[in-house]
Amino acid sequence: AAHFTVPKSGQLVLDLGCGCGVIGLILAYRFADVTVCCLEFQEDLAALAEENSRRNGFGERLGVLRGDVRTIAGLMTPESYDLVVCNPPYRKFRGLPGKDELVEQVKINTGIKISKTANLYTFFLIKGAHQLADGGRAAFIIPYEFLNADYGRVVKKFLLDQGFLRKVLILGKEIQPFSDVITTTCIVCLERTKTKSPPDVQV
Repeated sequence: AAHFTVPKSGQLVLDLGCGCGVIGLILAYRFADVTVCCLEFQEDLAALAEENSRRNGFGERLGVLRGDVRTIAGLMTPESYDLVVCNPPYRKFRGLPGKDELVEQVKINTGIKISKTANLYTFFLIKGAHQLADGGRAAFIIPYEFLNADYGRVVKKFLLDQGFLRKVLILGKEIQPFSDVITTTCIVCLERTKTKSPPDVQV
């Protein structure tokens, strides 16, 4: 996944739901000739991401945009990023304010209807795919339950039909990145390309 998401010189990177900006900060540090946009909904985390950028001297190379991924269409131009990275929140739609509008919005924009029993990260996955420019790539670290869940069928079909899905790396229990969270983990790699090919699944 690390090799899959190496940005090229001058490319635009989107850290979707950045939190305090860790992933975006690492990319800005490792690749001095890329520009990173960090999108975060929570004000305290967005402020922390800005402070982290300032302390590291990234200046205009790393900007923090305050906004909700649910209304991303009004915040940034679709298909405008060369690389999207995301470690989204793991939360069920059930109990989420505005979930009906969220499901309807996805249906209007993509033609697919996500079950209200789905997890919020599936929405980030779809939204992130729509932000990819031609040839752009994305990596999401998410639980892998959606691969076998009923609500995941439409998501997988969308990614396969549109030719986005490139790799699924399923992490074993011995290499789980979140020691204090009980969850399964996989890395989903996407690419916007005119050439469709079968995805590579690695366990």
